[in-house]
Amino acid sequence: MSRLTKILKQTLLYAFLVFVLTAFVELSSYVTYRMIYRSWMSYERLENERQYIIKSIHTAPDNKSISIAETFYLLHPYYGYVMNEGAGERFQNVFKANRNGHGFFGKSSPVQKRGADKLLVGITGGSVAAIMGVMSEDTLVKRLSEIPQFKGRQVILINLAQPAFKQPQQLLAASDIISQGGQFDIFIDIDGFNEITLPIAHDNLGQGVPFYFPQDWRVLTERKSSKKEDIAAARIELAKEHRRDTALMFTAWLPSHTATGNLLWKVMDSKDEQKKADHETALKTLVTSGGIREFRQVRSTQCRTSFLGQEQHYKMVRDLYIEIARHWQRNSILLNNLITSQGGMYFQFLQPNQYFPGSKPISAAEATVALSDSSIYKKEVERGYPYMRAGGAGLQKAGVNFTDLTLMFKDVKTPVYSDTCCHFSKEGYDFIVNSMADTIAKTVAAGGDRLKSVPIEQIETDTSAFTPDNLRRYTLDAKGYDDGSTTPVKQQQAVPGAQ
Repeated sequence: MSRLTKILKQTLLYAFLVFVLTAFVELSSYVTYRMIYRSWMSYERLENERQYIIKSIHTAPDNKSISIAETFYLLHPYYGYVMNEGAGERFQNVFKANRNGHGFFGKSSPVQKRGADKLLVGITGGSVAAIMGVMSEDTLVKRLSEIPQFKGRQVILINLAQPAFKQPQQLLAASDIISQGGQFDIFIDIDGFNEITLPIAHDNLGQGVPFYFPQDWRVLTERKSSKKEDIAAARIELAKEHRRDTALMFTAWLPSHTATGNLLWKVMDSKDEQKKADHETALKTLVTSGGIREFRQVRSTQCRTSFLGQEQHYKMVRDLYIEIARHWQRNSILLNNLITSQGGMYFQFLQPNQYFPGSKPISAAEATVALSDSSIYKKEVERGYPYMRAGGAGLQKAGVNFTDLTLMFKDVKTPVYSDTCCHFSKEGYDFIVNSMADTIAKTVAAGGDRLKSVPIEQIETDTSAFTPDNLRRYTLDAKGYDDGSTTPVKQQQAVPGAQ
């Protein structure tokens, strides 16, 4: 054997070993990704995630510290806020949808006049309603177009939903658009989840503001920052910048076209995202832990620019839930009356959620995506949803066109949830939209276009709605139900004259 032949064989052997080792590492990375993230790796999807991070994350000016709430929301004079343009990072591609000049999703203005050739359909609520109006707009338009009474009319969806909206934000948004000359033929409100969960889960009371105030009101409106707050805000921006730089580095051909490179990026990005979330939590705690200024009976932020509402005290969670449910009922009736008085049809739906016990058969695969024992929403749904279901039954009895969707997935084995909060996959949103369309079709066929206003007194006089016995009727496990009557409410005490 010649020396050249020997070298060639050794080279081929080494190349083969490198190939085998590379293949083993790639296969291991592919399998590891599946084990960690519960889905198969897609180079295209991961590259799209990187590109979105690169485009959506911007560094704040050196002399300006910006909190998560401030970058996510823009203050609005009537309904608290609208979502900031380019701030939909946590919702991926969904909130990259077109935004109109009123701050809502959609290309056209929400202020439109009725016409014989078109059907104006408003939709409001929180993030579920907002996403549904984007992801399942095609399904809703198709289904409504098929209703015989609407044949030949162009269905135009007007999306008035915003992330974390809760009453009275839906009512105020609709009032604002109508006051500017807007009209609706049909108005859909899917809510209830935010109203009952966010006051405790997102800590409105802990921040010293009423449960019905907009999300993160203290964070959004407090302008007097301390040195610690500036440092925390700077850490958020540095974490975001590091995340963007890492994504940019892994867009190179080799790491973006190998399982190992994509796995390494995903692990690093997850750590960066968690680090950013930790800094955001720290900043939020700093901003809201300061005292509340009081001058006689007027409570304000430390910077003296924003009103914080009347001080509220609830001894037990049950006391809070009853007040939330009553408040939600009143706003629902007012929204119904507003729409129907202007010639429209109002349809309200209680949003389904995975944490309501027995509401859906959830497989092991769906559970990894949809359930978390540490979810801040879990306990609120378990305890609070019977209050909303009972309140919804009261609305229906009073004459509001209300439908409880809590158990709509009770016999649906198909995965529909997309996260451990409350959001759905496209298939899940289509399920909901189809159920809504069925309700609307039946109501219209039965002459429901003649729906009228409802007096609030009809629900105020119902003293039995939230009794423990009645609440248990709205659970699937009456014996194990905890109505919150033994759980104290965590809330911040005002600090008179705090500086």
